[in-house]
Amino acid sequence: MESAQQELMSILLDTVHSRGLLSKTTYLNAVDLVHSVMDIPPLFRYSVCLTKEAG
Repeated sequence: MESAQQELMSILLDTVHSRGLLSKTTYLNAVDLVHSVMDIPPLFRYSVCLTKEAG
């Protein structure tokens, strides 16, 4: 699962960079960070539900 999360983050970073929203330096540093972190934050772990759905 960790590899899938890293791959997803890499694809997202590449997409943002290719659209010109990140400088090359920022992009490369972010990619290095993604590959050096042992665990991705819980961004993709919990499903989001609307307040109405929670009740």
